[in-house]
Amino acid sequence: MNVANLQKINKSTLVSVFINTFISTMKLTVGFFSGSHAMVVDGVHSLSDLLTDFFVLFIAKVAHEAPDENHAFGHGKIESFGTMALGGTLLLVSGAMAYDSLLRIREVAHYPASYAIYFALMSIVFKEFLFRYLIKVADEMNSEILKANAWHSRFDAFSSAVVLVGLLGAKAGMPWMDSFAGFIISIMIARVGVAFAWPAMKDLADTSLPREQTRQLLKIIKETPGVLDTHNFRTRKIGNKVFIDINIQVNERITVSEGHEIAAHVLQNLKSQDKKIEDVTVHIDIENDMALDYYQSDARKSSFLRDQLEKMIYKEWSSVGLELNLINKIELHYLNQGIEIEIFLAQRGSLIPSELVVKINSIAGVRRLLFWESAMHS
Repeated sequence: MNVANLQKINKSTLVSVFINTFISTMKLTVGFFSGSHAMVVDGVHSLSDLLTDFFVLFIAKVAHEAPDENHAFGHGKIESFGTMALGGTLLLVSGAMAYDSLLRIREVAHYPASYAIYFALMSIVFKEFLFRYLIKVADEMNSEILKANAWHSRFDAFSSAVVLVGLLGAKAGMPWMDSFAGFIISIMIARVGVAFAWPAMKDLADTSLPREQTRQLLKIIKETPGVLDTHNFRTRKIGNKVFIDINIQVNERITVSEGHEIAAHVLQNLKSQDKKIEDVTVHIDIENDMALDYYQSDARKSSFLRDQLEKMIYKEWSSVGLELNLINKIELHYLNQGIEIEIFLAQRGSLIPSELVVKINSIAGVRRLLFWESAMHS
């Protein structure tokens, strides 16, 4: 996150801190002196908004720091952990408030002071203004945590509306409505707690992206020129960033550099689709080796790499009396069925003894041996 965006988020959050401090203090004070239990509970709700504000300030500073030596994938999980902790706290508070509200409904009738109605109206106006201000900044910054904070303020406006209904009901001769309104607000606080905690828990558990989003991303990958198929597609979120692992299948005859270029286009296409995608790890395959269980196959365990194979080929080549400079180039293709060796000859019309072919084909892991004249290969 650049400095300008960080400053905008900090500025908007400080405005929210000021308003929420005023609103929560007002609700708790007026609720206590007017005898409105619903307004006291709503004051606690506004205090949770204030806690969220401080949490946003913390996240903006810490969770968006660049990756370092100890946190190669960044600090995004700090955001998820903090969000889960905040949601859990709200659930505990809502449970205690709901229990207290139910007990008060059964108590002797109590009529809150009428002036509490005006403060409930004031709270609705202030919180609606705060919501519209925060959601505007959140959309500009594309900040999920700021959007969540904005909607938290909108729910606080709704809870103040519930308080207003409870106070009007008490004024109309139904004093139990004030405590019942407190119970409803407790449920609303619990809803906000779940909305915070549940997605954060899924992020911490490396839950994959939603199925529809995954299908859309796979469609983009498969439409990239040069990609024949895909497998082992994995996604996860770290904070508000998305990380992707994907195996793409390409033509077995292309060069390493072409395969790398196809992978680069896959990454570019994905990032242009979703700005939240932070990194894409692309593994290039020539076949679906995961389905074929290539890594556990006998061919894989017995195969040799280039250095070993070339020594064996040169040894057999010399044993039949052929000059080593007759070999122009050796290309190796590691397929699930075994290694395919292509030897490009420096001279046209060179005769290759059949016993050499037999010896090279008998090397463990070799599936097929082909000879090409260099003039035929560009």
